[in-house]
Amino acid sequence: MRLLTWNISGIRTMPKYYPWDALNSFEEMLNYMEADIINFQEVKQPRDVLPALPPSYHSFFSFPVQRTGYSGVATYTRKETVVPLKAEEGITGLLHASPVEGGNTDGLILSPEERVSSSDSSYPGLTELGDDSNDEGSTSGSIPSMHLSTDLTTLDSEGRTLVLDFGLFVLINVCCPNDGLVYKPRTNNNHRIQFKADFLNVLETRIRNLLREGREVILVGDLNACASIDDYCEGDLLIKRIIRERESKMLDTNDVDPEEIFWEEKRSCRWLRDLILGDQKCFVDVTRLYHPERKGMYTCWNTEISARESNYGYRVDYILATPGLLPWIKFSDIQPQLEGSDHCLVFVDFYEEREVDGKTIKLRDLLMAPCNGDSAALTMEDPPRLAGHFRDKYSGKRRSLDSFFKGTGTKKSLKRQTSSMLPAELPVATSVVDLRISSQQKTYNESVTLKRPRSPSPDLNTPSKASYSSSAVTGTQNKKAKISKRSEGKQKGKAKVEEVDLTMDDVDVDIADPSEEADQDYLKSPSQGSISASSSSSKAEKPRTSSAGAAWETLLAKPPAPRCTVHNEEAKEFRVKKSGPNKGRVFWRCSRPVGPGYDKGWADRPREEVDPQWRCNFFMWAGEDESSESGSESDSS
Repeated sequence: MRLLTWNISGIRTMPKYYPWDALNSFEEMLNYMEADIINFQEVKQPRDVLPALPPSYHSFFSFPVQRTGYSGVATYTRKETVVPLKAEEGITGLLHASPVEGGNTDGLILSPEERVSSSDSSYPGLTELGDDSNDEGSTSGSIPSMHLSTDLTTLDSEGRTLVLDFGLFVLINVCCPNDGLVYKPRTNNNHRIQFKADFLNVLETRIRNLLREGREVILVGDLNACASIDDYCEGDLLIKRIIRERESKMLDTNDVDPEEIFWEEKRSCRWLRDLILGDQKCFVDVTRLYHPERKGMYTCWNTEISARESNYGYRVDYILATPGLLPWIKFSDIQPQLEGSDHCLVFVDFYEEREVDGKTIKLRDLLMAPCNGDSAALTMEDPPRLAGHFRDKYSGKRRSLDSFFKGTGTKKSLKRQTSSMLPAELPVATSVVDLRISSQQKTYNESVTLKRPRSPSPDLNTPSKASYSSSAVTGTQNKKAKISKRSEGKQKGKAKVEEVDLTMDDVDVDIADPSEEADQDYLKSPSQGSISASSSSSKAEKPRTSSAGAAWETLLAKPPAPRCTVHNEEAKEFRVKKSGPNKGRVFWRCSRPVGPGYDKGWADRPREEVDPQWRCNFFMWAGEDESSESGSESDSS
């Protein structure tokens, strides 16, 4: 049996990626994954438009109450192999305790027999408040006198959690809030940091209460936190920076554990580390268990800066299991080569059967057996009432997601990985190609057959090939050309413009959605209109000679690209597309990819941390003389 988790960053956007763009339906997409329990995060589906309910799967959803197209988690279980015994939304227990107008569950009230835990004391929201409760809202559970600044109902209002009982274990599919401490440090705000801290506290309370009941637990999803230094692309640099700051304040660093320094100000990361390695640890990091020494085992990349190309990322997607389940676990890994979002898929395989005290025990029998014996085992056609096809509100709306698939047939299925495919120690990467096709990714590529090969990354030693992900854009007068990210054609006298879909941190620019068309008026000379008029009248009197045409082409040709001052390589051209004061402006930036220690600018990157093999801080607005260039992105903000 295979269980997987994937933050898909929008279920309706997946058909835009290969191989999903070649499939005909949502069910084909699920079948392609060859998994029995599929967990998605950030479904981003409106509540009134249910994702497809594939006939071969039972479907379970949790949607946000108010924000349309935000967050949301989903779990699909293959009917022929496994059916959950019980299912519920949220971690507080409040959503199914009483009708909530406009709530996630649409008024679905579960009886004690239908809930994963029959006792109210197992749910943080149903537990009586401690004696020292305050007006801010506090509750007691496995964490005594847990004080919260967020209302418990609000914690379950964003559609972040599904809890399913499979007999052998309780599965928690979660999408933890993002506080901006790892992925986008400039998006920090105190409200979200506190919201995430409260969410994690309540989540841990629910988990430890399940453990107190004697249950085995599997926690999967996007935890928006890193569990170790190896899970953060700039972990080593951050440690050096913190040590340097402590030394500047005359603080002793000799007896300080690097791990403690690393997570000194990252509460969510410390929370995750303590669940795995702390004094009261309760989980095993299953994927790391099978790859203890692997470097660069990241699951999330900032696509705004094309960080996936150089594997400059973070590991924030996990499969955590209680130790009692380890005898049933066969293997676990990530699949970064399978695209579809800015995250990648993580999976775990289970043994179908094993010997216990001389007897052969089948996994299927344990999954279908109630844990406490207080009810009969469910049949394949009898899922919990939370299943999607029981929700009257969604009746007749199964067509919504399949309309996004326009493929012509099913592709080859994924090949299962085995424990014999453990990667060797990673070699030192000497180029972008080495980084993208490192030894561990070679291992991943053995597990998936893709019919459309990805374009190779450029060699850093060949500047002329460094403008990856660019497209040739025609400069015909009074026309608009749509930028194509994967086109690599080049036409004589035409400008190459990089597709940009990010908002640069260090430049006051906004970038539009890549599907928008780019206005190419900036390619025309200011006097082009009058020149065209005079040329038109002269054509009737005297045809233009070929030499004259060549002269005009030379006159109107776009100036050559400037060269970055650090690497002396041709810079890449970008254009601001999002609304803002700089919309339509063109700028040049170093063509090299990002990587650990790439130059973000003097304001954000100390000079001693800069690694010259990665992108430098060269930046220049188009039309400016190189002598007046800003020299760094941060200086021009």
